[in-house]
This record gives sequence, C-alpha cells and structure tokens, in this order.
Amino acid sequence: MSKTAEERQVTYYDMSTRLAHADNAQLVEWLGEPATREWGSNTTIKLGRTRVFVKRIPVTAIEHVNLFSTRWSDTRFLYQV
Repeated sequence: MSKTAEERQVTYYDMSTRLAHADNAQLVEWLGEPATREWGSNTTIKLGRTRVFVKRIPVTAIEHVNLFSTRWSDTRFLYQV
C-alpha cells in the first residue's frame, strides 16, 4: 500500500527532525564505525519503520573547524595555531 502525499510529507519531516537533532554519538550508534576510509560510502538504516539512505562523506580539517560554515573556500583557517 503506497502512502499519500501527506503521509510522505509527515514521514519526511519526522526523519528530518530526528536526523537534525542527532549528535555524533547517536549517528555512530545508528551507522556504526566506518569500515574503511573509502570516500563516499553509503548504506541504509532503519529509524522506526522508515528506511533512510545514508551517504558518508568525509569532512576535511577546515570543514571540521568550521562545522556550520557555508563558505566554499576560506583558507584563512589553514594557518591558525
């Protein structure tokens, strides 16, 4: 039985909220530790009754320092001590 548009929207917002509020420890619990250092591995997880496609993309040192930055290229952080 397929879901209605409203049911899919409710599911989307529920999953979006759950994922947005998850911290690193929760993500590791759901996904496990990465098996390899491969770039861009993917998997699916089940949250409640919903399967979610997950793509793992490594974060660079610059991105890690500036977790919520949307700047494309900001090299001034390369040289901070």
